[in-house]
Amino acid sequence: MFEKYFWLIVIVAWGCRVSYLDLRTFRIANRDLGFGLLIIWPGMLISNQQFLGLKGVVPTIFCCILIGIFGLVGMGDVKLVLLFSPWLQRENWLAATLVLLAIAWAQIVVTLVRDRSLPQKVAFAPAILLALAVNMAS
Repeated sequence: MFEKYFWLIVIVAWGCRVSYLDLRTFRIANRDLGFGLLIIWPGMLISNQQFLGLKGVVPTIFCCILIGIFGLVGMGDVKLVLLFSPWLQRENWLAATLVLLAIAWAQIVVTLVRDRSLPQKVAFAPAILLALAVNMAS
């Protein structure tokens, strides 16, 4: 039982680090994504998150790369979504997408009010990670 909570704490701490650095620098470092692959993936399995396998990864890869190529999000954001794609529950996509859009719009509105101009960049890591949490929890 303790082991499950330990891994959940590690996963949340990693998510907070990635979100903070993305908010500060608008970048998701490959080393953080590598840590996610080597440490967070086993932690997700140990903490009994529902692993859906690679059956839905191909459509996710296609959509993410298409969105990344058109420059709607950065490639670090694309890699972050791909990192967690085996855990995405396809039937819960609507709630997660609404959370993602709400957080992204909130960042834009806060920047607009604070700086009186539209932001040039938006940090999507916090929105992506919270949307993934909503997706996996529902």
